[in-house]
Amino acid sequence: MKKFKETGSVNDKPRTGRPRVNEEIVASVEEAFTASPTKSLTRASLEVRLSKSNVYNILRARLYMKDSPNTLL
Repeated sequence: MKKFKETGSVNDKPRTGRPRVNEEIVASVEEAFTASPTKSLTRASLEVRLSKSNVYNILRARLYMKDSPNTLL
C-alpha cells in the first residue's frame, strides 16, 4: 500500500544498467561482414572495437547468421 500511495502504481521503476547493443553497433558489424563475408570474428571484432563474443552474439541474435557469417539461420 505504501508504494501505491507514494507513486500511484505498484509497478517497479525502470532499473539502471548497462545499455543494450544499439542499432549503430549492429550496422557496423553487418557492414564489416558485408564488405568481406569470409572475415574472421577476430578480424571483425578488431575493426568494430568489440569483443569477439559480442560480435558473435550480434551475428547470431540480431543478424540471424550462423558460425560462418555468410550463412543465414
